[in-house]
Amino acid sequence: ADTVIVVVGQARDTSPFAGTGLLTDGTLRADALTLQTGDEKVFVAGDLLSGPSSAVEAMARGRDAANRSIDS
Repeated sequence: ADTVIVVVGQARDTSPFAGTGLLTDGTLRADALTLQTGDEKVFVAGDLLSGPSSAVEAMARGRDAANRSIDS
């Protein structure tokens, strides 16, 4: 990955994606299988995709997204 955005907090902040066309009703949309957004270079995982959860779940989802992006 060229850029990784690390987030810590209790709520999603989608403001970095405003105006990109990747938000639908304030939520990032991604393919359920690949976790890829409408931009072929942007994948989404963890709390940003599913909402707040435990740190362990977020890390597992991040690892899953990385594995899926490599396989795509």
